[in-house]
Amino acid sequence: MERNKEKSFVEETNICFCAGAFPRETRPAGEERVLILGTDGWKRRWLARSVSKALADLGESEPICFRADPADQERYYVLGTPALVIDGTVVSVGCVLSRHQARIYLERYLS
Repeated sequence: MERNKEKSFVEETNICFCAGAFPRETRPAGEERVLILGTDGWKRRWLARSVSKALADLGESEPICFRADPADQERYYVLGTPALVIDGTVVSVGCVLSRHQARIYLERYLS
C-alpha cells in the first residue's frame, strides 16, 4: 500500500454513528424512557452497566428496561443489538458505549 493511502485510513474505535439516524418514535405515556433492546449477553450487560453509572452521575432515577422481543426491534427499525433507546430515539446500535458516551446521550435526550 502506498504511503499516502495509508494516511487516508482513520482508525475509529468504539464510535457509534447511528445517533439521530433513525426516525424518532413517539413514546406513549407511561412507557419507559431508557430502553435496551436485545437478548441477554455480555454486550447488553456492559451497556446496561455503563448507562446505569451514567444515570447515577447525572442524579437521575430512571429505571432501565430491557426487551428482547423482535417486534420491538422492528418498531424502532433496529437491525443490530444491543440497542439503546432514550425517550423514543435510537442512540446506539450494536456497540457498547462507555460511561462518558452514555452520559452525553442521556444529557441530550432525557431533558
